[in-house]
Amino acid sequence: MLEIVQLTDINHPDFQGALQIYLDSFPACERQPLEILETRLSNQLYQWFVAKWETQVVGIALLYPLNPTDFILLDYLGTDKDYRSRGIGKTLMSHLVKLAQHQQKHLLIEVENPQFCEDSEQAERRIQFYQKNGAKVLKPVRYVLPPLSGDVPTEMLLMMFPEYPGGQLSGSLVKQLIEQVYQEMYDRPSQDALLRSFIEEVPDVVSLVHLS
Repeated sequence: MLEIVQLTDINHPDFQGALQIYLDSFPACERQPLEILETRLSNQLYQWFVAKWETQVVGIALLYPLNPTDFILLDYLGTDKDYRSRGIGKTLMSHLVKLAQHQQKHLLIEVENPQFCEDSEQAERRIQFYQKNGAKVLKPVRYVLPPLSGDVPTEMLLMMFPEYPGGQLSGSLVKQLIEQVYQEMYDRPSQDALLRSFIEEVPDVVSLVHLS
């Protein structure tokens, strides 16, 4: 039976298993340094959940509340490579959705843009996974992940769950969220050159769409 457990600090017995999935699941250009992960967990800035199959950690999810907004960034969602295609990601996502609904929050999700990545099929599958769980893509919004290792940024898409009333967001809110993510998650100032290169392209009205 699959069990969802929340980690409260780096001394939790499941932390090392969760950390290994993190290292195995994400490329270096998308991974935060380990000391940042540990500090955020210790300071209760991250909500870190693990999925356990018996005693084995088989999935992870890291949430970062974008206070004081009603949005939570789903920073990472990953599954042990030996346990994929068993519904673990779906179970974790269902838990996160219920958590967000209980807190009356929206999940904000960063996903690779299939048009700009080497493995477009994998990126499309990831988008389809989130869409099956009720998330929609913010359009037309260009979003670029700053390089966390090396110097090459990653073209991304933003998704969110659940849908806003009317299926739209104001461009000003989207810009505010992007700037907050850049500042708090990636330690980039509001005048960061990479941020300024795309944020002014955000239109006044942003639509939530389901990609076919």
